[in-house]
Amino acid sequence: MSVLTQQNDGSFKYQSVLKENPGEIKPFKVAAVGTKFKVDTSKAGEYGLVFRNKAKIELLKVNYTVVGEENLSRSLEKNSELQLVLNKTDFQPGEEIELQIKAPYKGAGLISIEREGVYAVKWFKTDGSSALEKIKIPAGLEGNAYVNVTFLRAIDSPEIFASPLSYAIAPFSISLDEKRTKIILESPERVRPGERLKITYSANKKTDLILYGVDEGILQVAKYRLPDPLQYFFQKRALQVKTYQILDLLLPEFSLVHSSQSPGGDDGTGALGKNLNPFKSKRAKPVVFWSGVVQADLKPQTYSFEVPDYFNGNLKIMAVAASDLGLGSTEIASVVRGDFVVSPTTPVFVAPQDEFFVSVGVSNQLEKSGEKAKINFEATSSGHFEILAGQKLSLEISEGHEAQTTVRVKTLAKLGEGLLTFKANLGKASGSSKSEISVRPAFPYSQSLSVGLLEKLPLEFVNPREVHTEHAKAQITVSPLPMIIGVGLMNYLDTYPYGCTEQVVSRAIPALILRSRSEFIPNAEKQKEFFTAALQILQMRQMPDGGFALYSPQFEKSNAMASLYALHYLIEARERKLPVPEAMLQHGQNFLESFKSSHSPHTLVDHRRWAYSLYLLARLGVVNGASLGELKRSIESQFKDLWMNDPLAIYLAGIYKLYKQDEAGNRILAAQKIGTFKFTDWDDYLDPVVRDSLLIYITAKHFPSRLNEVIDPSKLKNVLEPISQGQYNTHSAAYLLLALDAMAEVPDSNQALAEIKVEQQVLKDQWKSVPRGGKPNVTWQLAVNHLKAKIDGPQMGTLFYSYHLSGFDKADLAQPVQQTIEVSKDILDSSGASIDKAKVGEEFEVSLRVRSLDDKTHTNIAIVDLIPGGFELILDPVKNKLGGAPEGTGDGASGNEGDDGQPSNSDVPPEDGQGPTGDEVQDGASLLDPWLRWLSFPNSAYAEAQKQSERTRLNPLAADFVDKREDRVVVYATITRELSELTYRIKAINQGTFMVPPAFAEGMYDRSKKYQGRSKMITVLAP
Repeated sequence: MSVLTQQNDGSFKYQSVLKENPGEIKPFKVAAVGTKFKVDTSKAGEYGLVFRNKAKIELLKVNYTVVGEENLSRSLEKNSELQLVLNKTDFQPGEEIELQIKAPYKGAGLISIEREGVYAVKWFKTDGSSALEKIKIPAGLEGNAYVNVTFLRAIDSPEIFASPLSYAIAPFSISLDEKRTKIILESPERVRPGERLKITYSANKKTDLILYGVDEGILQVAKYRLPDPLQYFFQKRALQVKTYQILDLLLPEFSLVHSSQSPGGDDGTGALGKNLNPFKSKRAKPVVFWSGVVQADLKPQTYSFEVPDYFNGNLKIMAVAASDLGLGSTEIASVVRGDFVVSPTTPVFVAPQDEFFVSVGVSNQLEKSGEKAKINFEATSSGHFEILAGQKLSLEISEGHEAQTTVRVKTLAKLGEGLLTFKANLGKASGSSKSEISVRPAFPYSQSLSVGLLEKLPLEFVNPREVHTEHAKAQITVSPLPMIIGVGLMNYLDTYPYGCTEQVVSRAIPALILRSRSEFIPNAEKQKEFFTAALQILQMRQMPDGGFALYSPQFEKSNAMASLYALHYLIEARERKLPVPEAMLQHGQNFLESFKSSHSPHTLVDHRRWAYSLYLLARLGVVNGASLGELKRSIESQFKDLWMNDPLAIYLAGIYKLYKQDEAGNRILAAQKIGTFKFTDWDDYLDPVVRDSLLIYITAKHFPSRLNEVIDPSKLKNVLEPISQGQYNTHSAAYLLLALDAMAEVPDSNQALAEIKVEQQVLKDQWKSVPRGGKPNVTWQLAVNHLKAKIDGPQMGTLFYSYHLSGFDKADLAQPVQQTIEVSKDILDSSGASIDKAKVGEEFEVSLRVRSLDDKTHTNIAIVDLIPGGFELILDPVKNKLGGAPEGTGDGASGNEGDDGQPSNSDVPPEDGQGPTGDEVQDGASLLDPWLRWLSFPNSAYAEAQKQSERTRLNPLAADFVDKREDRVVVYATITRELSELTYRIKAINQGTFMVPPAFAEGMYDRSKKYQGRSKMITVLAP
């Protein structure tokens, strides 16, 4: 009830309290089969029916209302002083709503039908506390609406301690039957695979209709439900009418207050979350069809769909209709069942030399085939496989029963999408199934690149390895323009398998160059796609401060150098007229403007990044002379003898030039020389090639008249020599491309291309001439497995060459490659023992044990571990041997973008995107026994000798990011001198003998760090 209460300051205020009056109490027994209880409806009002046991514990309470016209003593709701009950909740258009209104006093009120406006109103008056009223739903109102009753106490009512104004609101819905289109679908109850399914459809009114069908298994996995368009377009809408009044401020006549004062005993209380398998198999396509938009009316029409010959199961057929007159949907189902259901179990992927068994189930559904029907079974294959056993045989299968058979298959050396076909037939009745299997190499994709000046001819190249022809490339290119060197670099970037922010940007650099240099690359259109892909990834990785995460947007902190590099790319792209979102660039500008304050420069590296940020701001047209002066004073005082030899000085020269301080810029640039920088800093992606490329880039872009002073053919040779020695990475390749492109903007000597020819040796004593391409560069496509190749001809002027070879190795290594790092790979059983045999259905751990061989800590190491055929990856978090795992999961690294649907389960790296330092790892090692900390691991035999050791004692691998794919696990890690371990789980799913791919690891920036082991074999037995 609502009571008038005097406050401490003497003012009056209405306060609502709940009041309950006890009713009749009587015993009640519940029979074992249940008992019906009849409620008392002799008197209108609100009631509560409570059931208690002998201990007076309440077991059940049911509230109900008895409707009637009489004065009522009633309890009040918390937020209103009026109760409203409708005779029902769903009404027809134009129907009258009957409602009971219960109030604590007599008075008058207003009934209205409202939603986003007022649709109908009705005044009423009552001499009691209860009334029955009616109001008609106006025409044109659809969906849902609300009844609002506002009631004012009569001036002479003695209930002065209740609030003078009360209200209540009740929702109701309006039937949409007139808007509903009834669809009639008919299809055969059963259809065979390979037959045409004929579906008849009609509707009770003319309408547009879409007919579609999906394998019911897919719908169950996706938890898909038939859409109801009527409910979607007529969703419940909110009450949006605001009511303003001052009536509840009125106080009653004082005489009534005085006369009502009498003693009473009522007791009231206040209520109150692009490293992929290139040989993916398509597998069987999902069974799905849709008709497009068709016309439907009362006349039945037919749509037909050819059921795939490999499908058996339930096919859900659905239809959705829409027109000005109504909406509707319906569904039916047809069973697709062939005479014989053939169900093979094949590996998802295998490697050449793998032998495996395919278990094939054949179910006899042929009616009247009888007992022990003799079914002919046959298995055939594409050129990727050889069937060793079980190719043709006869099976005895009774009608309605199933039999199992086994086919033994050997994988040949042909890579790609292998096909196995299994057929069963009896006379004209038949059934079949096709399985596509990915035949992928067991060895990693690798590249070699040699670039330089043609100073002396002939120049000979030796092919170091034999590769599969699939995805392989061997190419020589010659040109008088230095930009031709970029051809090999672009090929390298195009197939680079990893994907941190730096690598994503570096792969997209060729797309910038191709806008004006498309004559150097024939597949220019493909290269341009990298800009769109890179932009999408950068948009996802941009952080609130405007910087960029190294791998995943889940980081709390941007990576400084990756952010600067990404913004440099976006600025370069905008200057080349590519559509860079302005908001994205403005967000990045905020990052640059706050860079100094948020990164607190102390070291020379910090100051180099600070200078980089000021240079990028200058490219955006933002002049910050105060910050430049502060930077100059800081480096002069702290690094007086160092900064001029650092790339920081090159950025400063560019800044001064953009600030129109040409004299200061020229003075700094004059001190810069090619080939004098020998320092590497992989955290800043810095090496001599990057530094020299930066010098060429800044000079050609901002000081073009001085380019000949900085670089000439003899000096360019010093820049290119590390590339030929394999000392290049994504960052240096991209920067060299920018430098070569900037040089091409400067008028060259336009030297004529010499009469150069290329020959390749395909047999020991046989050389063949290779056809040449066109100008301005000449390209020769070599046989990928040539023995040797050579460039020959008369020497004419300065010419540049590029020799690029890439592909998958055919053969295993004679000896493991161990350069700075070592990886030991073992498959372990539950006891921790290394195994070479397993059983189908068993689960195992793959152990990757890693260390450096030079007693140093190495960051930015990528480890790629392929899963053997016949096994599947168990997608749960990768764990180390101390039981920990990087917190969280993510899907944005190492080629995860554009994955084409392969499953991924990735562990999120630390927020700064870098692994722990050597000191941090040493601190973590304090958890281990002392002998593990001081062991120096003097030779590479240590990891092998530790196979049977206590594996729980190993230090966990400092993984920056772990990306789990369908057929591989990619780890980005920091490696120290101490042996560390990372494990993941696999499950045996196919019987056979499979190659265990060797462990592979390499430095993403320092390519001299590399490990490649030798393969093993594992046998999987029947369970």
